[in-house]
Amino acid sequence: MARRTIRTEKKRKRFLEALTATASVSRAAEAAGASRGAFYDWRRDDPGFAAEWEEALERGLDALEDEAFHRALEGVEEPVFYQGQQVALVRKYSDALLMFLLKARRPERFRDRAQLDIKDQRTDEQIDRRIAELLGKAGIAGTAGEAGTAPEPTED
Repeated sequence: MARRTIRTEKKRKRFLEALTATASVSRAAEAAGASRGAFYDWRRDDPGFAAEWEEALERGLDALEDEAFHRALEGVEEPVFYQGQQVALVRKYSDALLMFLLKARRPERFRDRAQLDIKDQRTDEQIDRRIAELLGKAGIAGTAGEAGTAPEPTED
């Protein structure tokens, strides 16, 4: 028989605080001392907890987004070492994060433009001719290009 996690206010509070801090259900469950599944069950059974979960997760994701902006726009200092000694700090920025944020915030301008247009009139005409050819070889009357219609049956 599976052991059921006892739902307490302390576990609820720890889970929601950790979810806000990490935006990770796994880490939040670990911090609260129960399995992820136990918290998913709790969320399913308790609409109030479900709403608090969504709010905590949203705050956690906002914090991650803020950090991404910080790393992209303000950069982070990284130490420079020479012969085992730190000799300087250099500020590094993340172009990849910046592009990711631009694509997310302004997809109409920064999305990838790769598109595949498979609709080609010549292709449709070629398909219609091939269908007519196959129908003719099979001895079936009908015309190609009549989408959704079957040829009339012939009596022998």
